Amino acid sequence: MARFIVKLTLGLTLISVALLLLGMALGRAADTLPAIALELRETPECRLPCWRGITPGVHTLAEAKVILTDAGYTVISTITGGASLYQFGTQAYRRCEVAITTDTSGVVTSLQLDHCPPTRLGDVLRSLGQPEGVLADRFGLAFAESSIVVYAQRISCVRRYTLATFVESIKLRPANEVLSSVYPWRGLVDLRAYMPRQRVTLNC
Repeated sequence: MARFIVKLTLGLTLISVALLLLGMALGRAADTLPAIALELRETPECRLPCWRGITPGVHTLAEAKVILTDAGYTVISTITGGASLYQFGTQAYRRCEVAITTDTSGVVTSLQLDHCPPTRLGDVLRSLGQPEGVLADRFGLAFAESSIVVYAQRISCVRRYTLATFVESIKLRPANEVLSSVYPWRGLVDLRAYMPRQRVTLNC
């Protein structure tokens, strides 16, 4: 009987250690998941460009404030006028700041994720897939019928995007608003290829 108890105790100990190691591995995997993947995560009730229950062109600033406050965000700056801008920040780990613009009636016209943890273009492509095109300024990539615009970091003399290119911000727009001057996506090629009819000179 004593031998059985020893074997049982040893077996339970080994199982506990195995479960502990598995939990640690899963924790590390979640911790290394790009923060932007969490920010762009969709639910059945909230599909992009909806973000955490806020849909540009649908929800009002008052509704957005309630959602953001419940999520731990506070207003850190405000610029009011015909179109107003509200910047929200949070102390939560690995979260972006949120900039919301509204029209004169208080409806959210865009929601922008700013100052995110370091995010590279490759992280975004894994979350959103291939972009539809490049904006005329060559720093914006359009996704989902232009309802999502990803802005690359502006660095002089950059000739092409790479998977390692840093992302500056991500803007979510009303799904029914079409952007003009979007050049069809041709891959990670020389950015001058997106303006075949326009002479582009890089003085580097």
